[in-house]
Amino acid sequence: FFERFVEHGVVFTGDTEETKLDCVIMATGYKQHCQFVDPSIVDLRWHRSGNDVPLWLGVFPISQHGDTIAFINFIQSITFLAADLQSRLACARIKGHINPPPLKEQKEYMEKLRKTMCTQHLDRQQLRVQYGAFYNYYKLIARWIGCYPSFSLLLKERPSAFWHAWLTNWNPCTYRLVGPGRFECAERVIERMHYSRHYGIDPRTGKRRKAPYNRGYDPVSILYCIRNLLLPTLLVVIVKLIGYSVSDEFTDHLDDYLEYAKKDPMPHSIELNEVPEDIKQNPNGIGKSVWRENAYS
Repeated sequence: FFERFVEHGVVFTGDTEETKLDCVIMATGYKQHCQFVDPSIVDLRWHRSGNDVPLWLGVFPISQHGDTIAFINFIQSITFLAADLQSRLACARIKGHINPPPLKEQKEYMEKLRKTMCTQHLDRQQLRVQYGAFYNYYKLIARWIGCYPSFSLLLKERPSAFWHAWLTNWNPCTYRLVGPGRFECAERVIERMHYSRHYGIDPRTGKRRKAPYNRGYDPVSILYCIRNLLLPTLLVVIVKLIGYSVSDEFTDHLDDYLEYAKKDPMPHSIELNEVPEDIKQNPNGIGKSVWRENAYS
């Protein structure tokens, strides 16, 4: 680690003299941009105001070009899972297999999702596009594709995979069990991953993991699984009876977040394309790194 920047390099921890460097690359990936795309299609220029990615579902331009172009992994996400689902979604739309809502509704949803992110998190560039870090995003994409392993779809297409879909570790093959793009080997892959995760060799100790008490096939494990499904359901029912809103839609709690943002001493950029706080702190203009400009302070 290094302690600080100096004029011609850095001073590493424990050193008294600087180490000269030609260049320091901060590979944060926080500034999403795509210079070669015409901004009339979607504005993803480097020097645009803010760091918003105005794409429907984080994939499609909100314009007449949405049926012909898609952006994969242009949001902060679970990288490979997002790439898989977004690519399948893009192919489905380009082939005409999905019918997106009108452009007005797409824009309203994009702005609502953006406000949800900006009121919930600190006002930083990377946190504006972090909705791909949440499970519900992948559930939404899978529903659009038609590959979400719901009760009815599993019962219709793959009744042998209820355990694989609901009671194992979440992984990309969860969305390969049913619907378009299903893999016949998905159950076997999930079983192998499950076995490796819970029964395989622990690389930290070199010893075989002890199977957890609620992850096997025995009657006790099945009872624990039933308990783990029933208790959250019962809790949701009780909370609803009390009068609180319970939803797995990320934007449904926007009003609560907006009220929180009004009281929060930390600033929040509510409007689309508003300059984020980490750029506002830079006295030398928009689009430059706070860290580079303030390196020697």
